[in-house]
Amino acid sequence: MLDYHLQKLFQKKFYGSCFSLEELALYIEIDSQRLYKQIQEVNHFLKKKKQPEFRFVNDNLQFPEKIIFSWAELKFLTAHYDVIFTEIERQQLIFLYCFLEVDNLSVYHFQDLLQVSKNTILADIKKLRECLNKQAITLDYQRKKGFYLVGNELDIRVLGRNFVSELLDSQSGYWGLTTLQEKLEANEYLHYRQQLKQALQKANLTVVPSRVEEVAHYIVLLSGRVRQHRVLFSADERQLLVSLQAVKVAQYFMSETSQFDYPNEELFLTALVMTVVEGSIQDPALDYLLQGAGQIVQRIQSFSAIDFKDRNQTILHVFYHLVPSFFRIYFGFHLPNAWTDTVKRQHNELFKLTKVALKPLEQLANKEIPDNEVAYFTILFGGERENQKDELTRQVRALILCPNGISSSLIMQAELKQLFPSIDFSLTNSVKELENIPEENYDVIFSNTALSSDKPTYVVQPIMSIEEKQRLLVTVQEELLLPGMAVLAPEQILKIIEPYVHLREGVNTDKLLEVLTKRMTTLQKKKEDHRPMLSELITADTIQLTEEQLTWEQAIEMAAKPLLNQGNITKHYITAMIDKVKEYGAFIHIGKNIALPHARPEDGVKKLGMSLLKTSHPVLLLDDEKHAINIFICLAAVDNDAHLRALASLTKILSNANNLERLLAATTKEEIQEILKGEE
Repeated sequence: MLDYHLQKLFQKKFYGSCFSLEELALYIEIDSQRLYKQIQEVNHFLKKKKQPEFRFVNDNLQFPEKIIFSWAELKFLTAHYDVIFTEIERQQLIFLYCFLEVDNLSVYHFQDLLQVSKNTILADIKKLRECLNKQAITLDYQRKKGFYLVGNELDIRVLGRNFVSELLDSQSGYWGLTTLQEKLEANEYLHYRQQLKQALQKANLTVVPSRVEEVAHYIVLLSGRVRQHRVLFSADERQLLVSLQAVKVAQYFMSETSQFDYPNEELFLTALVMTVVEGSIQDPALDYLLQGAGQIVQRIQSFSAIDFKDRNQTILHVFYHLVPSFFRIYFGFHLPNAWTDTVKRQHNELFKLTKVALKPLEQLANKEIPDNEVAYFTILFGGERENQKDELTRQVRALILCPNGISSSLIMQAELKQLFPSIDFSLTNSVKELENIPEENYDVIFSNTALSSDKPTYVVQPIMSIEEKQRLLVTVQEELLLPGMAVLAPEQILKIIEPYVHLREGVNTDKLLEVLTKRMTTLQKKKEDHRPMLSELITADTIQLTEEQLTWEQAIEMAAKPLLNQGNITKHYITAMIDKVKEYGAFIHIGKNIALPHARPEDGVKKLGMSLLKTSHPVLLLDDEKHAINIFICLAAVDNDAHLRALASLTKILSNANNLERLLAATTKEEIQEILKGEE
């Protein structure tokens, strides 16, 4: 994805011109080396689409005479016809298209944006209307006016803000938002973003960077609506907002952006800002929330028997989070939280206690607190609780960051849990999620991508060889688990004992090293686990071998057929697996010639299942020779846990070169089953 700064370059006035890299870098406020790399990415995309490219002439950059792609297509390096939206995303984008009020909107406009059939659009509109009716909003249509929204303006705006937050969580949704911004006469995203950041700095308010992005994207869409629609506030809402320091943010922003100079827009922008900033103890208008934070801490102490060593510090931490949470709940703004289900499952007791402790917040907002908000407070209290433990006995808390998809994430989690049973692992799938987690809630990060962090970070691959595991084990033991104590690697131990042992016939030092490494990597047996093993899921009935020449779509469909026949999945799940590859790329390629196609449980999984297809001829995933696949292992997961035992066995096979070669060379179902059982 291109840096947002490059948006300044893709304007018709520049096409055909020639500028120095330094000059362009200065103009768009980006490092010249980064600009060079980004233009190379654009050229790769243009070349692939058989379009004229940028040319580097010495230190100058020659623009093509014409670029046929929109900014959204260039930003994501994805052509319009390659973007596939989910049903929910389509409905949200239809709503936001109407929210803009820039065209006399018809079904054709929605088809053009979403690239689907008329019948699909009509079905989406019907479902969207059903959803909007629950919130007293209607999507009306008049021949002269087209589609438009009717209802309380504040309700419409809040829903629009919520949809923007959700869409930004996926690349296709983000693509759609960027395209909608281009529908406006002037796309002021860069300007609004800069002015918003400056306004926050002037008011000395702190906000998570990703939240600034969300608000800026929303304000762009709002700029197309404010001219026609006035937002109204009740007396209580007005009283809540007028005395806040955040009003200064709204005032400064509006002084630099005249498009919002309408009645009550200052108050609305203030409310918007308050949903994403930390609380400020310098703002006397928030004293009631500081008192509420004290009440909440007192309640959690009482209900959970936690005696916070620094109670005032804990109250301050709660207050920082309580302020934006209160304003979100009060006005109905939602905060997506991918951790909610995990928190409720892994910390169910603390979640329930937190929900009870948050009663003062519920009374202040006069609304029920959504589980997403409760989960964030649960994480906060969990971190505070961990801080009370003795540093010598406290369990190390680690985050696993793996943006490559659910399969890679789960495999990495299974691998690391086996290596380090004493570490408490939590899973996150994006840097954006990581930004929303307080640093005091984790001690270390395991990531499959390079990451800049103040916390110890270990870069690992989802599937590791025995040697890679052993190196990681030694490093983590020495640096994290047993600091100051030398932990010998197998090679070092062998070097020490080799002069004093006599190897029996047929055993060489390489073989001894392999055995020693395996033994040192093997952990003590875990308690009985009733989750199914790999060989219990992949049986003779779910294994297929074929000599057909298949496309990658056909291969996924054939691989999933046993699961469909057995009732584990629906037909929609097969489509969803294929769509995921189209949307996110070859992320299912998990090892040498191995692919693990899957989608989300809600995409059509009825019960847990796995199936295997082995092809005689390599199948090129996305028609790319770098992703030649001979074995497709289809996964139908019902949740994030039930299949981990099976995936752990699979990773053992894939990280063992001998077993992997045997699997790739197998010609019968029996051979495949024997290999799968071998690692159990």
